[in-house]
Amino acid sequence: MANAMHIHHRQQFKKLEGISNYNNWKFAMQMQLIRGGLWIYVDGTLTDATKELQVLATIALGVQEHVYQEVRGHTTAKAAWDNLAKIYQNKSFGSQVALLTTYKCAVC
Repeated sequence: MANAMHIHHRQQFKKLEGISNYNNWKFAMQMQLIRGGLWIYVDGTLTDATKELQVLATIALGVQEHVYQEVRGHTTAKAAWDNLAKIYQNKSFGSQVALLTTYKCAVC
């Protein structure tokens, strides 16, 4: 049974590399945390120091080594998650195109 639980929580998606795969990584990581009943520690619904550290570790292990610096030093899963969003979310190519399109239409 313990072995099955290990497989259940095993990451089945590509680690966060940066801007290029942030949106897909974010969705996949959120779904993994929801499946494990752990998303509530990221969205702030519930706090538990031990569980938050487990979620923080899951997030940290879900990123490439060069992204560790963006997670390192945070003591809660929410803080690490929010920092990754701040750095990568609005800098994706799609977001930049959407901003340019919005700006262009506003000027028209």
